[in-house]
Amino acid sequence: MNVGGTLLNTVVRLVVLFATLALVYLFIIKPVLHTTEVGIKSASDFSNNITNSINVQNDETYKNAMKQMNKSLKQANLPGTTKSVVITKNGKTNVKGFNQSRLLNCVQNANQNINRLVRCNKKFGP
Repeated sequence: MNVGGTLLNTVVRLVVLFATLALVYLFIIKPVLHTTEVGIKSASDFSNNITNSINVQNDETYKNAMKQMNKSLKQANLPGTTKSVVITKNGKTNVKGFNQSRLLNCVQNANQNINRLVRCNKKFGP
């Protein structure tokens, strides 16, 4: 019986197995993980850029809507501006009643919602 040879044979097999696993990790798994990490970071950056762009556009739209509402409220608070004239497509004029308090209530209840502010202006504005 050759115990030393069998033991040495087993140790060599284990060393070869671990060396093979180390090389597979080093040359296959590690580069794939690195590429995946770079791809995820790139996608995250892209998503953040889109979110920031949307936020900037919403801020600008909100500011423009607020400017328009402030202009409408200033016009509404001028003396003698309780009616407004609307000119239609066919050139006819239409005098529309204007209720300052309803516009003010609508703007206050809009809770800074741009769509609601625009609707308030269309519905109750001059």
